[in-house]
Amino acid sequence: MLYDGVMPTPLLATKLYAPPVRSTVIRRPRLLTRIDAGREGKLTLISAPAGFGKTTLVSSWLADQGATAAWLSLDDNDKDPYRLLTYLIAAIQSVQSQFGLRLMAALQSAQPPALDTITTELINELHALENTITLVLDDLHSAQSDATNPLFTALMDYLPDTVRVIITTREEPSLALAKLRAKGDLTEFRVSDLRFNTDEITQFLNQIMHLNIPTLGIMALEKSTEGWITGLQLAALSLKDQMGLDDLLAQIEQGHQFILDYLLEDVLLKQPEHIQHFLLHTAVLKRFCAPLCDVVVKDAATQRNSDAPAVASQEALEQIERANLFIIPLDAERKWFRYHHLFAELLRKRLYQQSPEIARQRHVAASHWFRQEGLEIEAFEHAAAAEDYELALRIIGSGIMPLQFRGGVFPIMSWLATLPPDVLNQYPELWVNWASSLLVIGRVDGVADKADAAERALQHLPPDTYDPEILGRIASIRATLAVTRHDHEGILTQAEIALSNLKPSNLSVRASITWATGYAHSLRREPALAEKAYADSLVVCDDIGHTTIGNMCRLGLAKIWLDNLHLYQVAKICQEAIDRAGDTPPAPICDAYLALAMAHYQWGALEEALQYARLGLPLAQKILHTDRAAYCELFMAQVALAQGDLAKADELLTQIERAIQQNGYDLQRPYLASLRTRLALQQQNLIQAEHWAQQHPQMHYRVIVCLANGEVATALTLLDTDASPCITHHDQLLRHLSRARVSHAQHDTPTALHYLAQAIELAEPHNALRVFLDEGAAMEALLKEAQLQGLVEKKSSAFVNKLLRLFCPPNIAIQPSELPEPISKREREVLQLIADGLSNQEISERLHRALSTIKGHNKSIFEKLNVQRRTEAIAKARELGLL
Repeated sequence: MLYDGVMPTPLLATKLYAPPVRSTVIRRPRLLTRIDAGREGKLTLISAPAGFGKTTLVSSWLADQGATAAWLSLDDNDKDPYRLLTYLIAAIQSVQSQFGLRLMAALQSAQPPALDTITTELINELHALENTITLVLDDLHSAQSDATNPLFTALMDYLPDTVRVIITTREEPSLALAKLRAKGDLTEFRVSDLRFNTDEITQFLNQIMHLNIPTLGIMALEKSTEGWITGLQLAALSLKDQMGLDDLLAQIEQGHQFILDYLLEDVLLKQPEHIQHFLLHTAVLKRFCAPLCDVVVKDAATQRNSDAPAVASQEALEQIERANLFIIPLDAERKWFRYHHLFAELLRKRLYQQSPEIARQRHVAASHWFRQEGLEIEAFEHAAAAEDYELALRIIGSGIMPLQFRGGVFPIMSWLATLPPDVLNQYPELWVNWASSLLVIGRVDGVADKADAAERALQHLPPDTYDPEILGRIASIRATLAVTRHDHEGILTQAEIALSNLKPSNLSVRASITWATGYAHSLRREPALAEKAYADSLVVCDDIGHTTIGNMCRLGLAKIWLDNLHLYQVAKICQEAIDRAGDTPPAPICDAYLALAMAHYQWGALEEALQYARLGLPLAQKILHTDRAAYCELFMAQVALAQGDLAKADELLTQIERAIQQNGYDLQRPYLASLRTRLALQQQNLIQAEHWAQQHPQMHYRVIVCLANGEVATALTLLDTDASPCITHHDQLLRHLSRARVSHAQHDTPTALHYLAQAIELAEPHNALRVFLDEGAAMEALLKEAQLQGLVEKKSSAFVNKLLRLFCPPNIAIQPSELPEPISKREREVLQLIADGLSNQEISERLHRALSTIKGHNKSIFEKLNVQRRTEAIAKARELGLL
């Protein structure tokens, strides 16, 4: 794909703290004791509608215990599973600072791993915790969605004994509660548990609110409100403002909704005018602090032709908190607050009734403040709520990469889905952002339709009213779709349009498109053009930190170099890609492991090759609807064939052949045909060998089948009439081997040895052994002939001797000392410093590592390079391209 995934966004620290408990809160020992007893189980569930004190109860329990917990206040934005995971890990880090460091880095990388991968890693890290922790998920209902429910389910299904979860929610969660109940792992609190009883109502009204209501009045209020805490708080505020108890009871009897509509409004209207103004105009904010409120309220004052807000925001917040007006502090310093959900709903409803335009203006002011603070997702949400489409688009498009690639994909898609077609057509860039958002989450369906809709919308707008770059973005999206179809003509056509319309400053998309042209040239077997495109894109990607596309360039270069037998370069660049991908690599890194596997295969290290393939296969299997897993399994079949395990090779190839046919993986058919041909030859099934050789574009396979049939003249004719170009060194090598084998079969030894020498000249500098070994006994005989006649050049004698040792059946793996084993990232750093002339002590100081550690790295480097001295290590490293 051309697009990176989620990139780092600032975290709201207020989501990670339990709200502080007021000194006036009612202690509820009957409930606190039950929460405490629930420690023995996995889950404590507190489920009730708004206004029953769920969050306050958990905060009170923590304060009562003097305990800390990993606290996460959830909201609608947490329906994005990547954002949810990021905050979940951050919450746990608040009590276990070293928890999930690798996972957090992976989540904040340019393209995070698949959700199931990161979820599994999260659960594994939880199981590694030595100390018991409590994880509080407050307002779980806000974050539940089809995308996040599997994460919550997996978390609870595999929760270790060291983690206890407390959930508050307004809705029944999508969890296996029945199973938890059956195992005794569930402690539940419902509405009936959370209602205030008579004693609690008495304490609240008479001791906290100082109302001195008689017992009969208390009982009447308990009956009318059914112990609903918010209703009682509203009633108390109304009674403090001289409403008669009888009048109040008469109003309450009309039900909860009436309490909200009547009493909340009654409470609001009895506040001073400047506080009413402050409450209404800050109601558009989910969370707020004094500086944010200053901007929003001052903007409102400006609209009234006033020079300043009616009251300083800090003073207003303190006054509102003293009045107990449904404001909840979100941190111990009381810098950040939110309104009680029900109170906020009333305030917003009233503000929109008074003036939808004023409400929109407040959202715009908030958007500007959040944007200045670097909180762009929140800035976008306020711009979207204001229906300020131009501001929303500016926020989406700001930065090196659009907002959907920086954590905002789910809020953006949710918003776009609510917009009517006439708005989308008025702003065609909205269609473009919708299409690119689908690509970010890996959904190809619907992308083409939205790109087409953007183009149609542009046709109805005057050309001077839109930026031509939008044409480049549409073309880049279409180029991405062409990549998924391996359509090289489509890629190049759309890439040309994209690059001619994209601004020079749009480095990220231009780099992506340049990579795509490299891929198209690879499909067209134009390696020189592909290599240049990949190299050009890689320079830009490394410069701007575009890790995903940068690694795809590395993998493209590795494929070209593999075809040209530049095996040491392949190993180096693939190890770079793996290192840059981090400890939890994204699925496309499977190609780095496969290229390393193929390099080791050519070096004759079959077990090491197989190990790399096994590392790549699980990643390849995560890339749905592509041929990567089949490619990896074909390689495993090739190793089985090289090891002489024909039955296993046959079994694997049968399975893969079925997958290729069912899924249309046409690009893997030549690879399958080459292995089937060699397997059939080893099984002495010449009919099958001929059948499969006909399906491979490389003439070499038809030639070796003819030789196996004794049809030497036919083999020679095939070679003489073969007009296919030898584009890569591998192609040239096979052509030389074909000529050598045919000449040898004709008893033309000088010609055979001439072509053999050319093949060795190509292979020997790169230690490419298997290409000879796979030719079998005929190649062994030819090599022995060359050695017997003394026709092997001195510089190649060691290479030929190594080949002849390996021809002894079964193939003997090269000893590790003969292998160019990949150098780790840290070892490469040490190696470079050695080459720079630093002593071990100086390297120790430079890298802030113990001297013994540096000496250990030296020993490992020397063993891997099979050298004894620093000078030898430097020379060998330069020879291998490591320096």
